Amino acid sequence: MNAKYVNKIAEHISMSGEYFDIFFDDKEKIFSPYSGKYFDKIKFTGVEVSKNDQEKLTISEFGFNNFDFKKFQTIKKLINSSTVSNKEKNNLSLILSMTFDKLYFKDINFKSGNNFLLSEYLEISDWNGLSFEKILVNNFIFQENNNQQSFKKLLIEDYNIDENAIISLLNSGYDINYFGGGYSQLLNSFKSLENWEINNYKAIENNKKLFSFEHAQISDVNFDYFGGSGDIKVPTSLYLKVKGTDFNSNNLGKNFRNMFDDVGYSSVKFDFASELKWNTTRNNIYLNLDFGITNAALLKLSANFIDFNTDVLTLTGAPLTTYLLTNPKLKNFNFSLVDDSLKDKLIAYVSKEENMTPSQYKDFLTQSLDIYATTFGIDQNLAIEMKKAVVNFINRSNKISIIINPPEPISITELMPDFLSQNTGNIVSKLNLKIKN
Repeated sequence: MNAKYVNKIAEHISMSGEYFDIFFDDKEKIFSPYSGKYFDKIKFTGVEVSKNDQEKLTISEFGFNNFDFKKFQTIKKLINSSTVSNKEKNNLSLILSMTFDKLYFKDINFKSGNNFLLSEYLEISDWNGLSFEKILVNNFIFQENNNQQSFKKLLIEDYNIDENAIISLLNSGYDINYFGGGYSQLLNSFKSLENWEINNYKAIENNKKLFSFEHAQISDVNFDYFGGSGDIKVPTSLYLKVKGTDFNSNNLGKNFRNMFDDVGYSSVKFDFASELKWNTTRNNIYLNLDFGITNAALLKLSANFIDFNTDVLTLTGAPLTTYLLTNPKLKNFNFSLVDDSLKDKLIAYVSKEENMTPSQYKDFLTQSLDIYATTFGIDQNLAIEMKKAVVNFINRSNKISIIINPPEPISITELMPDFLSQNTGNIVSKLNLKIKN
């Protein structure tokens, strides 16, 4: 440990008898002048803390490397708001200047009565202010009364906070109440996240499974600032995925649960994925949504728009409506149904209910397509294409798609006259609408 800091702390304690206000009392100037990092490495093994035989904490080992507050005085000078007390400046400067290479814990076991928390391993790496390179937690269980949460692995990578945005916020005339006493509003300065994922999560409520999932992930999260004053913050990229979500069947509703039981699924799990990418230089925005029933079927939707620039962020009312109708242009769109096992199970179930064989019911569906196309006035060429794709999907293919790929990107305004006149031929032609497998 750095003897210069140790001597200052020891002197403070001997004079005041206080242990916990050391870092927040400016008179002691613990960090001025800067005297190098606080310590190189500390490691403890066999830690045990207990209280009244009711609470007990054991840790087989924990360590701390390269602990420092190098930018403490620099950050404190940047906080120049008159509404921030000197104690608050110290507090915030410590938070924003704290750095360390690694903090880890092995075999954490905390018990309080019948409640407990267990974790095989916890690690925080390359902490810098409120940003960090990695947080890793393995084999975690937390139980309180009859409720329990657990997971096999939690991993957070490259979490970044915009330090300049925090300083600007502090100097904008805020008071302590704005932060709710817990500095929660500092999260408004969140800038990016490379990856967050958790595996084999389970939630139990009143000793019954509430829900679980096999894997969840949030990645490629980036925010940027727009507007004339750079005060509008929006996400420019985001990827979200949840796999194998399993709800307590009682929470799905009796009819929904019975339907899947009748079709032939003993359990129902859901998959979901979503992606957003907004290239604010080229004014392109890409959206992707996937929703599926595990081992049954998957719905996929993707869309790409051009000329979608950041001007939209400052518009309201009629100007916003006009912009959305005329400016963004659809470049392509794809909606697909990918079957795994749901199609055949549904056909078998419904045909039985209708006293038909599966083959007879497939013929019935095919005949219904002709009636539908005639009744709703669908373009003849599109109707032929739709019938061919649907029949192929019913009998052979495991995929059917609606694809829009216009010769030139097109806006709502450009399609409006054809919608008003119900000119389906022009609409199909301008959108280059296709239905295929």
